[in-house]
Amino acid sequence: MLPQCSHITKKRGVYYYRRRVPKSPGREVVLSLRTRVFRVAECLATGLDQEFGMRASLPSRTLRTAPNS
Repeated sequence: MLPQCSHITKKRGVYYYRRRVPKSPGREVVLSLRTRVFRVAECLATGLDQEFGMRASLPSRTLRTAPNS
């Protein structure tokens, strides 16, 4: 059995990638994976995890978050 990605959520049948922003209380990144298939969502989330890890290791000035609207 493969490990389950803890950053995948399901809302109205569509999978989303959801991750808290380090050192920013209350901030998070939520992206639609635009799929209803869990296996596809896992593959997409794996790529996003790698990208998020690379960007999170950069100095905080280079991380840009959109204001809550």
